[in-house]
Amino acid sequence: MVIFVLLFERILPWTSSKCYPPLLSAVNDATAIGNLTDMAKPQLELVISHFAADPTRVKQWLDMVRYESFAQRLGMKTIIYTKNPEIDLQELKDGTAADEVHLMPNIGRESGTILHHIITTYDHPAPFTMFAQDEPFWVAPDGDGVLVDWFANAMTDEFGPNTAFLGLGGLVDTCHCGNCNGNLFPLLNPIYTLLEKDFCHSKNFASLGGQFIVSRSRIQAQELGVYKWLHNMITAPQEHWLHEQEQPSQIKEGYMQGHSTPDNPLFGHTLERTWSMLFGCSYEHLVGNPCNGKICHCRDP
Repeated sequence: MVIFVLLFERILPWTSSKCYPPLLSAVNDATAIGNLTDMAKPQLELVISHFAADPTRVKQWLDMVRYESFAQRLGMKTIIYTKNPEIDLQELKDGTAADEVHLMPNIGRESGTILHHIITTYDHPAPFTMFAQDEPFWVAPDGDGVLVDWFANAMTDEFGPNTAFLGLGGLVDTCHCGNCNGNLFPLLNPIYTLLEKDFCHSKNFASLGGQFIVSRSRIQAQELGVYKWLHNMITAPQEHWLHEQEQPSQIKEGYMQGHSTPDNPLFGHTLERTWSMLFGCSYEHLVGNPCNGKICHCRDP
């Protein structure tokens, strides 16, 4: 596996005003609603992976985020990528007051969406990008979109101009060369080798949930080819060997009925534990333990 991978080689800045895999060329007149090219550029993009959540429900928590001081200071653009082919794009845009809505094929889950956005904006990402699911973990389940305290505190006390990566999944996993608290994720090892050009030898911390903020500099510090390779893996067709993998078995058997499919790939659970690694906020020997309770935070100097 290693050989296989080696073949792929509070002063805030808020005041300042491609080659893409053909599988998901979804941004065109038929599948995209909204265009911000003629607007002043916000400093923060909120990118939402959507499938089934009711637009009214999404707007409830979105409005709460919009009213937060960080969003007011930065200016925030909201982009929704939906994988629901039955939904009306204009209704989704109007119902959520999103700036852009895009339709994508239903493959790769939220990891595919994250990588799609990174690849297509790699040359010109926003200063900060926040990735979230349509029902994020930091929204109270029965609170009409109310944001939970730990999220609000993180955005007030942690998020700042030198934020490099801020994990907002509300859950943290500790892994050592593919062993995450006793659960095996063997593909973490070749990913480590791909990123570090070395054999795995260090504990790493993973912010789960596919919900995080990452800076422009950390996105562009990673080669575009790495994102493309991961994208090809997470959107692999059913006959790909990835879907035959048995580990992590507790997830495949417990949550996926023993089947990995393009719309629900087992590899997505490995990628979920890769984001903080990908953006340099993971390795104990480099950054210590960047995680505190429900969040992981790394800063640039």
